[in-house]
Amino acid sequence: MSNDYSNFKVDSLKVGGVGWAIEDGSATIEGAARVTTSVVPSSDGPDFTKRSRVPTSINARIQFGPGIVPSDLAGMSGIQIVLQDKAAPRRCVANNCVFASMGRIGDGPVDVSFHVLEPLQWL
Repeated sequence: MSNDYSNFKVDSLKVGGVGWAIEDGSATIEGAARVTTSVVPSSDGPDFTKRSRVPTSINARIQFGPGIVPSDLAGMSGIQIVLQDKAAPRRCVANNCVFASMGRIGDGPVDVSFHVLEPLQWL
């Protein structure tokens, strides 16, 4: 049920059009605003601000089943990733992503990260 006060929680992740099984609550977007603002103190008078760009990344803990091959993930480039909150319903589309890293294998879900090379689209 949709609610004006519900937070965006990813419960569906599609990479290159294929749905991936992820650990519940593990998919996150880091650096979604693509900028950060910091204060530059002045010796006298008002302080100033400085804006810097920050990278955007998508992180998730994937269920490492028989269909996951690390070399296939490592070769992913120029792919679209769609994150969806089915309860909201709301989607975030990242149109140009590249594989960033993969965590340790062998103890359940595996950390996977992708760099997002273009601004996110919120639908």
